[in-house]
Amino acid sequence: MNKSSPSADTSNTTTDLESPSTEAIIPQTIPLPPSNQIIEIYFTFLCGVNPLIEKEKLKYFTNNYLFQIDEEKIELEENEWIKSKEEMKSVHCFYLAISAYAKQATEGLDETILKKAEKEFAIMSMDYSTEFYWAASALILLIVYIGEGNLYKLNYYLAIVNFYIENNKDCKEHKFFKPLERYRDQIASRFKNNVQSLGNTLESLSKIFFHSTSMKLEDFLLPGVWEHMKTSPVTPQNFILFKQVLDIIFQTMVKFKQTVTESLVDCHNEIFFQSQRLYTTIITEGYILLFLKQIQEVSFPAMEEIALKITLLTENELFL
Repeated sequence: MNKSSPSADTSNTTTDLESPSTEAIIPQTIPLPPSNQIIEIYFTFLCGVNPLIEKEKLKYFTNNYLFQIDEEKIELEENEWIKSKEEMKSVHCFYLAISAYAKQATEGLDETILKKAEKEFAIMSMDYSTEFYWAASALILLIVYIGEGNLYKLNYYLAIVNFYIENNKDCKEHKFFKPLERYRDQIASRFKNNVQSLGNTLESLSKIFFHSTSMKLEDFLLPGVWEHMKTSPVTPQNFILFKQVLDIIFQTMVKFKQTVTESLVDCHNEIFFQSQRLYTTIITEGYILLFLKQIQEVSFPAMEEIALKITLLTENELFL
């Protein structure tokens, strides 16, 4: 994502978004998964610990305004959740984006739903680019294109999210501005560098630790420890020290994530807790595996054990 020079085939620079024939391709009314199902999928599996909207707000929109937008007759009544037609339209765009994401995650990408979401996003770009849920829609579309491995499109939507964040600092009081920024940074840090080297692995870990705990590793650890780890190669002599420090880092991240997870009442159900535990375990074991690769003559048996553990984790029913 936040790659300085992505190696993707961008020869076809006229995207479906930009094509003048898009309207002829997309039917006016497209069957979407039931709205309540989309909402449950989003809050159970897709938002992680960074939801970008209140569950009740999304339900209120789908129950009261989704049909109005489909019929192109919008009458906004005074309510607790949506304060303007501009916000309503941007929430609609967000809903379409998570519809595409939910479909991709459960059954595979539906190009028709995705094109409708992208078309709505493109139309809104003309007059609604200061709306929070317009930018949140770009982030969701970005995630969809990560799943498709489309570097051109994911960098396109990343640039839009970056532009919104940098030019709307005065919107920081928005309840979900910080989660949007954190979500963007987490994604960007994972695509910026090749994590095969120890230096890039530690840099990526440092950013994830900061976004998980709001603390810098150099401040969290004893003075000089993190700098030593960043500048020293892993050897049989210091291997145990590196391993002990990493264990402390991951234990702290897991504790903070548990606290955050418990606070996300919109997401609370047993499957959400199971999926978050599974995700955290896979990420943790993956980083340990990357570290162990630096000194395979010492750690090869441990690498085999972790690789097997990750493989077995992917046989969990949540992957089926």
